[in-house]
Amino acid sequence: MINNCCNFLRYLQQFDIKPATKMVNFKDVKKGDYLEMAAYSIDLRKKILSAWQNKEGTQRELAKRFKVSLSFIRDFLRRYRETGQIAARTLLRGSSLEA
Repeated sequence: MINNCCNFLRYLQQFDIKPATKMVNFKDVKKGDYLEMAAYSIDLRKKILSAWQNKEGTQRELAKRFKVSLSFIRDFLRRYRETGQIAARTLLRGSSLEA
C-alpha cells in the first residue's frame, strides 16, 4: 500500500498537482464531515490559462491533459473572465452570508 502511495505522489509531481493537505482514512469519515482539499497551484493555473488562450484545445481536452475536472476548468475560466484573478478563491468559514 505504501509503495502505491509513493508511486502516486511521484505521478502527481510530474503534473505539478499537489495532494490533499493531509491524509484521510475514509473509514473515519462520518456523514456530513467536510474534507478540505488543497487548491491547485498557481503554476498549474497559469499553464491551463496559457493553453486556453493559445487555443490548444477545448475545455474538455484541457481537463484531460492537465488531469483536472471539466467543472474546475469551466469555473476557473469563468472566474478569470469575470475578475481577472487566477488564484484560488478564499473561503470564509464560519461566517454567515445573511445580512
